[in-house]
Amino acid sequence: MTDITRRQALAATGLTGAVALAGCAGAADDDGGSEESNPEGTILGEITVENLANTDHTVDVLVEFDGEIEHWSTHEFDETSEGVTLEGDWPDDHGSFRVTARLDEGKFTNVTPGGLSNPSCVNLFILVQREGSIRIAGVTDGGPCGSGDAALEDAEDAETDE
Repeated sequence: MTDITRRQALAATGLTGAVALAGCAGAADDDGGSEESNPEGTILGEITVENLANTDHTVDVLVEFDGEIEHWSTHEFDETSEGVTLEGDWPDDHGSFRVTARLDEGKFTNVTPGGLSNPSCVNLFILVQREGSIRIAGVTDGGPCGSGDAALEDAEDAETDE
């Protein structure tokens, strides 16, 4: 298994971000500018990674906050592994972020606050689905975003780009 290099991760997320921004620049004008719903940015709360499949998987997670890499980790799961909540070593104030997840050295899946309707605060769930794909969902209550625990059953799927 080949480890991802920092240069490969930066190149992949930078290219994906440029393509995503280029594609969204015109769309923001069409929908009334959803970016304006939270001009100061979004607080990134907890990120939980879980393997819902009955097979071994590796998940890479990269968090960029205001253009800087704040977190990078690799998580290996087998059929008995429990999920993991990442240590929030990113800023705990409003800002612009991108979370990138990669399953088994495959394609990168990215999510930004725009893919979650630009909430004031969001907790993310990165889920390995039974069919072997990544699902990213967000919830705006619980954990750092409210009272109690962030609950997966309250999460809504994020719009992602690959």
